[in-house]
Amino acid sequence: MTNKNIIPSRAELIKQTLNTRRCRENDLFREYSQNPFFWKLSDLAILYPDLFDAKKPVSQQTANKIDTMVVSAIPEFEQLTEKPVHILSVKEPYNIYDSEKNRIKIVRNGKDQHLTCVTCEYLFGQQKGTELEQAYFLYPNRTTQNLIDAAQNLKFEKIRNQISQTSNLLSAIINHAHGADKTSFGHTWSLIWKNLYHVKSMDVLRKEYNIKTSPIDYMKQQTLIFINAMLQEIVFNFSNRASYNLVDVQQHAKEKAENARAKFFQYGSTPEAQLTEKSTYSIIEKIRNDRKNFWHKNYPLSLRQR
Repeated sequence: MTNKNIIPSRAELIKQTLNTRRCRENDLFREYSQNPFFWKLSDLAILYPDLFDAKKPVSQQTANKIDTMVVSAIPEFEQLTEKPVHILSVKEPYNIYDSEKNRIKIVRNGKDQHLTCVTCEYLFGQQKGTELEQAYFLYPNRTTQNLIDAAQNLKFEKIRNQISQTSNLLSAIINHAHGADKTSFGHTWSLIWKNLYHVKSMDVLRKEYNIKTSPIDYMKQQTLIFINAMLQEIVFNFSNRASYNLVDVQQHAKEKAENARAKFFQYGSTPEAQLTEKSTYSIIEKIRNDRKNFWHKNYPLSLRQR
């Protein structure tokens, strides 16, 4: 059985399961439709025991991170009369899985948490292999195939974010090196690309393969994963050194790029053969715009304080 047959059934199961777990408060003070859907931490802990624990509530630090992230993207939310609540601790009975007796039991005098779609999208976005769940919250009411397609794009976004983080670490390594100046970071990247793609200059690379920005924008997902691992190796080699020269960093980067090129040859290909004809940044841009629209719609909606 191929993945094409397996993945849709898993996506449909995730969609159905999370649909059945969503809740909404109904009170006399607001219209029912104005109350946001929420998911209970205890339910998520039963569904995803490796990711959530009903006895370990989502922290205020996480709530602060979400607030900062949203307001950074949408500054006008700074002016909201009341900051919306997306993680609400509630004293109520909840279910928990008893592994010793292999059954679900009720904790009657417990304290659960209600988590909005904004919180759930963020939490699943921090995990590996949960892009379908993340897509479910980011794109409510989408078809199963839509969620599968979105999950692939979210995977792509995650590795792009990882490369950005690794690049920031590489920048810190280069800036700390003896002999570094403001141009060293750009020169090091140029050295990596010239040796990875076996060209004499970046101008040749850009002209030959119609690259208008960074080669990273023209890489497929598997290549991005491979290049990120290469960059991490460069960073790791110098991260614990108190003192080193820029020449050492650049020589090591050159060697890693040459080794990476050789690995492509081992699999019967070359890095340039894996370049896309058009920039893939549009995928990242779409995800970020979709998330911003998602926040526009859902962030102002607050869980009712008791």
